[in-house]
Amino acid sequence: MNPSASSDPLARWRLAETAGREVVDEVTGRRDRIHSAVPEPAAADGRDPLRRPGPALDLDGYSTWITRPAAHVPHTECLTVDVWFAPAADGAAGLVSRLSGEPVRGYHLGLLDDGRPVFRVAVADGVREAASSRPLRHGVWNHCAGTYDAATGEGRLYVDGVLASTAHGAPTPLLAPDADLRIGRGPGHGAGEFCADAACGLLGPVTLYGDALAPSEVAALQRKPPSAAPDMRVPARRFADDPHRPGYHFMPPRHWMNEPHAPLHHQGLHHIFYQHNPRGPYWSRITWGHAVSKDLVTWRHLPTALTPATVPVAPQGIWSGSATTGPDGTPALFFTAGDDRRTPNQCVGLARPADTDDVDLTRWVTRPAPVVELDTTLRAGDGDRQGPVLAGEFRDPFVWREDGSWFMLVGSGVEGVGGTCLLYESGDLEQWSLVGPFTVGDVSLHPETGVMWELPVLLPLGTDERGRTRHVFLVSPWWPEPGPHSLTYAWYWIGTWDAASRTWTPDNPVPRHFDYGAHFTGPTGTVDAAGRALLWSIAQDRRSDADHHRSGWAHNAGLPLQLSLGDDGDLRIAPVAELSSLREPRLLDLRDVSAAEAGAVLASCVRGDMLEIALEAELPDSARLQLAVRRSPDGHEATSVTYDAARGAFGVDRSRTGGTCPEVADVREGPLALKEGLLSLRVFVDRSMVEAYANERRSITTRTYPARPDALGLALTADSEVRVRRLTVWPLRPADAEQQPTATATAASDAS
Repeated sequence: MNPSASSDPLARWRLAETAGREVVDEVTGRRDRIHSAVPEPAAADGRDPLRRPGPALDLDGYSTWITRPAAHVPHTECLTVDVWFAPAADGAAGLVSRLSGEPVRGYHLGLLDDGRPVFRVAVADGVREAASSRPLRHGVWNHCAGTYDAATGEGRLYVDGVLASTAHGAPTPLLAPDADLRIGRGPGHGAGEFCADAACGLLGPVTLYGDALAPSEVAALQRKPPSAAPDMRVPARRFADDPHRPGYHFMPPRHWMNEPHAPLHHQGLHHIFYQHNPRGPYWSRITWGHAVSKDLVTWRHLPTALTPATVPVAPQGIWSGSATTGPDGTPALFFTAGDDRRTPNQCVGLARPADTDDVDLTRWVTRPAPVVELDTTLRAGDGDRQGPVLAGEFRDPFVWREDGSWFMLVGSGVEGVGGTCLLYESGDLEQWSLVGPFTVGDVSLHPETGVMWELPVLLPLGTDERGRTRHVFLVSPWWPEPGPHSLTYAWYWIGTWDAASRTWTPDNPVPRHFDYGAHFTGPTGTVDAAGRALLWSIAQDRRSDADHHRSGWAHNAGLPLQLSLGDDGDLRIAPVAELSSLREPRLLDLRDVSAAEAGAVLASCVRGDMLEIALEAELPDSARLQLAVRRSPDGHEATSVTYDAARGAFGVDRSRTGGTCPEVADVREGPLALKEGLLSLRVFVDRSMVEAYANERRSITTRTYPARPDALGLALTADSEVRVRRLTVWPLRPADAEQQPTATATAASDAS
C-alpha cells in the first residue's frame, strides 16, 4: 500500500451529464472538455448525440475523447485506473492514457488490435505490460481495472473483477509524466484527419485512485455497472441535421463504407455484406458489415460478420468477396484476406455459418488457411500480348455454382498487357484448381480499363432469340496511382459463358459502361430466389477527409438493380420493383401536356429532397430536354439530368451543383439512341444522391451537395415541340425510420 494515499478516489467522472461538451470530476469539481466532431445539438429537447442512457458517453472511434491538461492531473507513486466500457469495434485504442517522454513515463489502460485489454506502466527501468488473453465482449458492459503497486513493482490487470494478467518488476515508484490525461484515446497517432487510437463504444464511469486497490476492492467496483445493458444503437438524432446523408439508399448506421458485396438470399432473407470501418469514416482495418432485408429496401443491421481480430488469415483486413451455397445449401462466404506477413499479401479465404439454425447468420467461422493463393510464376495473355500476372494484385473472388461445380473469378492483371480475371474450379469449395485466365484486357488499346481488374462479376441475363444463354461480365478498373478514370466507371461485356469448355466469348471485345455519372463503381451481383440477376454498386461521394470527419459517414450503396437482356442484345437495367414500397401519396400526376405546361406546374408545386420522378416524353430529332433537381428558387444551384436528341446524348449537368464538394461540379454524358423519339426517364433524389435511368438502357449515378437549404425545387425545360405523355412525382420515405430524419417534400393542394 502507498502510505501517502488512501482508497478514496483522486478523480471520478460519472458521465451523468445529459447534454453539453463538458464532464464534471465529482472529486475536484473540475470541468473537462469533450473533443468531438459530432455537431452541437440542434434538437428542441437539447439532447446531445454524444450522450447515452447509462449514463454513458458515445466514443465514435475517431474524434471523441476527454482531455485533462497535465498540470491538473494529480500524481501518486501507486495507481488504480477503473473503467466501464462497452466496445462497438476492435482495434488498438486507449481508454485512460497518460504516456509521454523519452524515456517513456506514465500509464495506459486500453485495447490491443484484437480487442484484448492491456495495462501498461512506464517506470524507470522500462515499460511493464499486463494483457488479457481474451478480448472484451462487444455490446455489453465490461469492467477493466489496472493497478500498480510501487512497493512490489507489480502491475495488475483485472477484467470483470477477476485478475487477468500480471506484470512483474523491481519495486519502483510511478514517475510523473508530463503528458495530458486522455480518456477515450491513446497517446495519439493519426490517419490523416482522424485519430487512429480512439476508442469506439460506450464509455461508462471512469475513476482514478492514488493507490493499488486490493482484489476484493476491485471486485466490489465490478458489481456496480452503469446500467443493465448498454444501448449500442446509433440514435437517429446523430444525423438529424445532415442535409446530405441519404435516407433510402443502403448505408451503415455510421462511419466508412465502400463496396457492398456477397449478396445472398437464404430462408426468405436477403443478406448484404459490405466493406466497413466501424471505428470511423475513413479506410482502415476493413471488416465485413452485415445487414438483412425481406424486401431489398428496408434493412436491419446485424453485428459485424468478419473482423481482422477473429479471422486469422486476414490480420490487415477482410476485403471484397462474394457468397454462394455449399452442397447442402448452407451459405459460404469467400473473401480477400489481407495479410502483410505473406508475399503476396492477398489470398482468398472461406467462412461458413457457426449456427445454420440462425436465420440471420450472425456468426461465421473461417477456415484457418487460405483456399486459393496466387501462383506467382503464372503468365497470361495470347500471342505477343503475354506477361507475368501481377503478383501483388489478386483479390475480390466471385463464386457461383453451375452444373455440379463451383467456379471462381479472382481479379488481377498481366504486366504490360492489361487487366485479367483468373478462373478457378472446385468440387467441394475447399480444393480449387486453376483453369486459367477467364479473359485478358488490353490497356494499350483501352487505357480506361486499367492495368488490373477489381470486383469481377458474371451474371446470366436470360436467352436470346437463338436460344443462347447470355451473360454479362463486369469489372472495376484499377491503377497503382489515381488518374482520370479512377473510381469513375464499371465496364461490361455481353457474351457467352460455356461451363462445359470453361470459356468466355464476348460478343464484342470493346468494353462499354452503362452509367455516365462517374459515381457508379464496385459492382457486385447475385441471382436471387426469383431468378433475377441483381447488381449492387458503391456510390462514391467524392468528399474530402475533412467532410467525412465532420459528418461521421462516408459513401453509400447505389440502388439495387435488376439486369436483363434487351431485344437488341444489349443490357437492360432497372431499379428493383420493391422500391415502390417507399412511395408516399403522389405529389403530382400530369398526362398529355406540353413540356412548358408540365414545367410550370412542376416548378410551382413540387419541392423535395427525397423523391421519385417518372417522366415519359416525345422528343423530335433535334429537341433537348432538361430536368433539374435540388434547384434553388433563383436557379443558382441545380443538378440537371439532360437529353439531347440531336446528338443522341444522355447526361448530367453539374456545373451549377455548387455547394460543398467542388469535385462533383462538371458535365458528364454518353450516347443513347431513342426508339421512335420516346424518352422514358426515372429519377431518384435522395438528398446528396441523384440516380436517373433512361429507357432502362443507360443510367446516371451522381452526387449533389447544395449549400443552400432552399435547393429543393424541380424544373423541367425543353424545346417547344416536346410533348410530355406523363409526369409523376412521389415523395419517398426513409428506408430506416430509426436511423433517418423525415424527408422534405411539399406540393400545392391542387397539384396532386
